[in-house]
Amino acid sequence: MKFPLKYFFLVQIVLFFILSNLLVSKLSCRTDISNSVRFEFSKSTENRIQDLQSPLFIDAYFSSDLPPEYSTRMELIQFYLGELRKLNPDFIKIKFLDPSSSPEIRKQASEVGLIANEIQNNVGSSKSIREAYMGIVIRYRNESFPISDFFFVEEAEEKIMRVLRKFDQRRIGQQIGIIVDRGCLDFPVPGNGSGINTWGVFFHQVFVEEYGPPQFIALNDQEISPEIKLLLIIGSPNWSEVGKRRLDAFLASGGRLVFFANSIKFNLKTSRDRDGLKFYGSTLAYPEQGYATWSDQFAHYGFRIEPSLLFNLNRPVLISQSSQEIKKYYPLWHYLYKEEGNFHQNHLLTLNSNLLLVPWVSVMQIDLSFQVGMKSETILYSDLQIMKKSNVFQLDQLNQFSENEIIRNRIPLGVLTKGKINPYFSGTKSLVETEIFTLSSGHLISDILSLPEFRSVYKSSNVSFMLNLIDYMLGETDFILSRNKKIVASPLNLFSPRERIIYSSFNVILLPFLMILLVIRYLYKRQLGKIE
Repeated sequence: MKFPLKYFFLVQIVLFFILSNLLVSKLSCRTDISNSVRFEFSKSTENRIQDLQSPLFIDAYFSSDLPPEYSTRMELIQFYLGELRKLNPDFIKIKFLDPSSSPEIRKQASEVGLIANEIQNNVGSSKSIREAYMGIVIRYRNESFPISDFFFVEEAEEKIMRVLRKFDQRRIGQQIGIIVDRGCLDFPVPGNGSGINTWGVFFHQVFVEEYGPPQFIALNDQEISPEIKLLLIIGSPNWSEVGKRRLDAFLASGGRLVFFANSIKFNLKTSRDRDGLKFYGSTLAYPEQGYATWSDQFAHYGFRIEPSLLFNLNRPVLISQSSQEIKKYYPLWHYLYKEEGNFHQNHLLTLNSNLLLVPWVSVMQIDLSFQVGMKSETILYSDLQIMKKSNVFQLDQLNQFSENEIIRNRIPLGVLTKGKINPYFSGTKSLVETEIFTLSSGHLISDILSLPEFRSVYKSSNVSFMLNLIDYMLGETDFILSRNKKIVASPLNLFSPRERIIYSSFNVILLPFLMILLVIRYLYKRQLGKIE
């Protein structure tokens, strides 16, 4: 049977139309990935993966019986793992398992440490909750680590690199020490003990998860372990000369330091109701007890921190709002905005930072006259006009500022210095370069900021900045780059407007035009045949 040529062309056009739409529907997610840079690995991550010395096994447990709204995300994360394997196909081995397919695989997923996720299934007007596995287990050498929530491409690179770092930490030991001398702020388990002068939320819910248990060091009583690379000091430590000498020797030997300094003490208490946060109690502020034990030493290092607090009357922070729309602002807390000039514009530390909320900030001046081998960079600045109170004063003195208490230019709040340090004690010799970051506030990660009114800024801005700072001081900038790219899950945008116009034109204009040409050609041939 001879198939007419006109039908052959018509079938081809229809098939081409159907296949092109199917192809584009498959490519739409990949196009979105390319536009939002979700599948592009940071250079440091590529190097880390390509430098693997042993096979890295990834067992991916993804349930297949998911509601339709989850299927696109599942395809993306599976495609992502395929892209990861391409970085080092000889050493990355990925196996996909479906816990929905058999009870044995489901049991296996539970035994390796994965926790099933509860997802909502909507069928018509009815809703039900089901359990589904959406996680992976990474095995490297003789160790394994489960990631139960491995569903968003935006977070995937950071999670994988975090696991690789934990493998390294187990091998080389903890490199971070937290100073716990008297005067340093405490970090209790979040609960009744949390308050203004604690940072337990960050420590227990973020730090330990990211870096593992640190070493706790009281400089007055013990030496710093040789493996410690970075010290965190938050508060106003009360050091003896022995403690100060140990810190001096640590910096001279190349150790790195993050110091969130409290120079002023106050005894405010907090209460919270449906209107928001309220402060009450004594408003008297005075120098911290330990201030005299460290202020001269840090002034020698280049950081002269005054026993003072800054008031921002032009842009105070909203802390409560009553049902009568009465708003209460607090001028001793400061919003720092990148677009307003409060950030270093081109530093890796501020790469993914646009906002910070910093409570109770002191005046800091930078003077490197004793540190000819050090260079400084100001990372965080104050606003253009702020007020200050020094030494002993009342926190509620909002309209009693003399002319010399008004600062009409930006001053440094967070400063990074780098170079070969000139030690404070004459008997100490400087061997290699060090880095010191000092912030003139001990409350950047205070538990008070984890309250619902400020939790969004605390989590997305303050915590992110703190993690970037720790990674930077450890020299692990690859985590900063991956965190910058994948902070939150981005919505799926299938095509750019230009791509949509082009493809719509193809469907609406080009294909009908081709069919019209085919019909005209057929009619013309038929008419020509009649004439002949």
